[in-house]
Amino acid sequence: MATKYAVLARTSRLQSVAPVDELEEASIELQNFTVAAGTLIKIASEQSATAHNLQVFVYDPVLREPNTMHIYQCTQDCLLPVSDDLWPFIVSIPEPNRRLQLLHDESRCNWLYTAMPGDLVSVPGRYFDSDDVRLYDCMICYIGPVPEIHPVGYFFGLELLDDVQSPQTADVYFTRKYFECDAEGAIFITADRIVPTPSSQVEEVEHANEAPESSWSITNFIQNTVDSIRASLPL
Repeated sequence: MATKYAVLARTSRLQSVAPVDELEEASIELQNFTVAAGTLIKIASEQSATAHNLQVFVYDPVLREPNTMHIYQCTQDCLLPVSDDLWPFIVSIPEPNRRLQLLHDESRCNWLYTAMPGDLVSVPGRYFDSDDVRLYDCMICYIGPVPEIHPVGYFFGLELLDDVQSPQTADVYFTRKYFECDAEGAIFITADRIVPTPSSQVEEVEHANEAPESSWSITNFIQNTVDSIRASLPL
C-alpha cells in the first residue's frame, strides 16, 4: 500500500497483535475486535504472516490521533487508502459515514487537490439547521488547520457573498485570525459539506460583474440622439 493512511471500507473484525515480549508467553491469546466502517487507520507495517495482511493502528474517535499502544492485523481489502494530500481533509471530519461518502465521491476528491482561496462554493443550509433550505454562496478565503474547531485536520474558511448573517456567527469569533472578515459573514466547514461552483457558473458570475466598455442604456440612447440632432443643425 503506497500510503500510510486509510479508513475502513466496511465494518470489520480486527485481530489484536500482542507486543513481542507478550507473544513469548504461551498463555497469551489474540483477541478480535469489531471496528466500524469509516474508522481512521494508520498503517503500522506491511509485514505480516500473509501477503494480504497489514499491521495497523486505529485512531481514537475523539482525539483523531492513532492509538500506538495497540496494534491490529487487518486484510488489505478492508481498507480504503487515502493519499497524504487528501488525509488532512478526511481526518477533520468527525463522523465515519461522512468520511466514506466523501472518499467515494471521486469528483469531489479531485476538486480538493486543486481548491484554493478565491474559488466560489456553496454550503447547504440544512447542515446548520434541518429546516434551512437556503444555499449559502461563498468564496474560499482560507484552507488549513483551525485548532479552535479541532486540533487536527484542514477546514475551509468561507466568506458569504450574499447579505445574510452566518449561521455560525456565535461560534466563529476567531474568524479574523484567518482572513479579513467579521464572524457575521463567515463560515468554517469541513470538505464534505462544500458544494463546488461549476466552472460555467463562475464564468457567468465574472461576466456579470464586468463593466462593458460600451453598453446600451436609455440614458445613452437619449444623449446620442440629442448629439445627432445638434450636429445636424446649421451653425
